[in-house]
Amino acid sequence: MEPANGRRRLTRFGFYAAVLVIAAAVLQIQRYYSTSFFSSPSDSPSQWQQTAIQVASETTRLLITLGTALIGGLGLLLGSRGSDSPKPRHLWSAFLSAMAAGLSLYFGYVVHLRVLWMVTSKTFDPTTDFFVIPSQCQFYALLVGAFFFGIFAVHTLREEK
Repeated sequence: MEPANGRRRLTRFGFYAAVLVIAAAVLQIQRYYSTSFFSSPSDSPSQWQQTAIQVASETTRLLITLGTALIGGLGLLLGSRGSDSPKPRHLWSAFLSAMAAGLSLYFGYVVHLRVLWMVTSKTFDPTTDFFVIPSQCQFYALLVGAFFFGIFAVHTLREEK
């Protein structure tokens, strides 16, 4: 039994060491890119650009909050069932809702990075495809997630009666 336990410990240690190495590498890559792309001196933006930046940031922030609330609602519906578990066919809608909400959160991060890039490069234009496409993907992914959440909630709440 001892060699198997030792091998298991070594495997766990190797896994955690690999995770730490990957996390350190990602941190270094992110630090390199943020200093090389986001460190240029900038002039102050015009009034309409400041307003457009505020609107874009607030919209992204709101959609991120709604996506997080959607995931929390899924957790509430899944966790409040006790020993009764939803039928597998209804769990698919919960899974698709969670995936769509996660995708919406990802696109929110992409929009945030693109706004930062546009501000530092002094070329903020909220009508370019560079900004519009991920912003729309964020919204529609959240919409799809809300649709599947509604399906899951209706079936889950109906089964509780």
